Formats: sequence, structure tokens, C-alpha cells
Amino acid sequence: MMPVFIALAVVFGVYKWAREGFKINHWKEKLRTGKALWILALFYLLHVIGFAFSENPDLAMKELEYKLSFLVFPLLFILIPKLSERRFKSLHEIFAFSCLLFIIGSVSYGIYRSVIHDSWAYLSYEKLGAIFHPTYMSAYQGLALFHLLRRGVGGDYLLAKRGVHVAAVSIIVIYIAMLASKAGLITTAGILIYFLFCHRVPGLPLRRSLWMTVPLLLLLLASSYLVPATSKRISAAAHSGAAAPVDTNFEGAKSSSALRKAVWSASIKVIGQHPFGVGTGDAQEVLSAEYVGRGELYAAKRKLNAHNQYLQVGVEFGWAGLIVLVAFLFVFLVQTWGVAEAMVFVGLVAFHCLLESFLEVQAGIVFLSFWMLVYLKRQV
Repeated sequence: MMPVFIALAVVFGVYKWAREGFKINHWKEKLRTGKALWILALFYLLHVIGFAFSENPDLAMKELEYKLSFLVFPLLFILIPKLSERRFKSLHEIFAFSCLLFIIGSVSYGIYRSVIHDSWAYLSYEKLGAIFHPTYMSAYQGLALFHLLRRGVGGDYLLAKRGVHVAAVSIIVIYIAMLASKAGLITTAGILIYFLFCHRVPGLPLRRSLWMTVPLLLLLLASSYLVPATSKRISAAAHSGAAAPVDTNFEGAKSSSALRKAVWSASIKVIGQHPFGVGTGDAQEVLSAEYVGRGELYAAKRKLNAHNQYLQVGVEFGWAGLIVLVAFLFVFLVQTWGVAEAMVFVGLVAFHCLLESFLEVQAGIVFLSFWMLVYLKRQV
């Protein structure tokens, strides 16, 4: 089910539309400025078309349900008014504070469970993320980090205190390292490097950016080395062929990096066999059959998806799906070019889609749809 706040936003949008009435020029402007979201709606239409030839209609219907945000948010773009600069900044501020509050709750709960179970594993990776997979949470925290960096370099500190601001960005960096998501570590390093070399506030000296980003880069490296789960995962990725298997009770089990290579290879073969896709809701069944045929019994038992959104879409909808996915990301980037947070956002999504089926769960679907709406509304 879609989150309640989306349903409330629809009600608000309909109310605003009813008050403003129908103005043809007003609607033409919305159609022009919302191009990326219209392509996103087309992406949902592919799911509807794929439902027509699905061999698993129950699964296909569930997929249509939890991906409904791809259609709802484009409709919201028409209905709700544009965002003022103040509201635009407020949304980022609320998001950043929410991420910080989640860190406090997540770490506190992790410490509690570590004491109860006498295991510090609850302070890293999936157990630390609690209700969120580490990949998604690291993406959220990365966007919050960039917002705070922009505020800090301009002297706009949290609670008007420089020490509080420095502590906040440091905590986010350490938390991302504790999450042990390889995609999260790479994108966080990329955000810091991008901020240092490509995003300078006019009129401010480079040394202010240096003083903020270089220590954070060093902190990220040190935290990644000192957190056992993170250093172990990085080491396993570097030596995936020799890494310990995930589950030795199943043939084909291997490290997460090696598993990704196996499922990517299987996905590419399926796309080659089904250039028009296998249909909405049928991807997992077809992939699992391919895993079994390759002797990847662990991947089949866990029902692993493609772990790459581009390949996942290719399996389900063929080359047409791939084109539409890349198109709405590219058009969105073009439409928001020059808006720093939007460029970081689309970079985060595009990169995470390389390593995860990022848009197969609400944690990725709503994140993408909501922020696309926000950034495009700011451009109206």
C-alpha cells in the first residue's frame, strides 16, 4: 500500500485544483515542465502492459499496487502548486533532521540489542538499518549530508552553532560507514569529492570547502577500516573469488560481490532470450529457473532479483523498459541541471540502480518519485 501521506497529498491537490479551476495555459506549462515525470508515468504504463501477458497475475497485481507512486506523483505535479525557495529549503531541512533522528534511534536500538544478545553485529549492516536496507538508508543519508554541507559552507549552521553542524555531518559519515553498504560508501566519497571540486559557493574561498570535506573523507576511510563488518565486506569485495561463502549449505553460495556477478550474468542471458521482457510479475520465476540451470542454488533458494535496476527492468520489460528508465533519469537531469541537490540526487539513484534493484520496493520507489516531484516543482 502507498504511504498515507501520498493519499493525503492527492486530496490536497484535488482541493487546490477545484479552487483554481481549469486554465488551459496553466496546464500547458505543467505539461512542459513535468516532462521527466510524464516519462515516469510511461514507465508505470509499461507495468500495466506487462500485466496483460503475465503468467503470474496475482504477483503482477501486487507489483502494480506498490509501484503506483510512479503514476500518482506525476498526477500530483499537475495538482499541487509550485514550491517557493523557503519551502524548498524547508523540505531539505526536515529531511536532514529526520535522517539524524533516525540515526539516533537506530544506533540506540542497536546498542540495546547488542547488550541483550551479547553481539555487536546489531551495530552494523542490515541489523543496524532496522526497517531499511543499508543501501537505501545510505542513499537517504547521502542526500542529507550534501544538504548539510551546502548549508555549512555558507555559514548557515544547524541550531546556529558551528560545533553542532560539524558533529551532525560527522555522525552521518560514521553512520554510513557503519551501514557497510558498498554503494553507500562509494556514493558518499563521490558526494564529498563533487562538493570539493565541482560545487563551490560563489564568493567563498576554496579553503572553506577543503576544511569541511577533506576531514570528512578521512573520517569515512577511517570509519570504514575500524568498523569490522565494513572492513570485512570491503575486503571480501576486493577478493570475491576467495571470500567465504554466504551459506555453505547451498551449492553456488558465495560472497555478495560474486553473487551479484552470477545474477547479473543470468539476467543478461534472460534479456537476450526475451528482448520484449517476460512480463510484469514474472521476472523472479524466470530468473530463479535460470539460477537452477546454472547451479546457483543459493541464489534460487533466496529468490534473488537482478540486483541491478537496469537489468531488472530489462528482464521484465525488455529493451523498451531500459530505454524508458534511462530516459526519465536523463531528462530529469537535463531539466534540473544546475540545481546542486537535484544533480546529487539523480547521481545517487542512477549509481544505486547499478548495484541494487533500487526501484522494486517502496524505499526506493517513493524516494525517487517524491524528490523528482520536489525538484521539478522548484523549476516551474
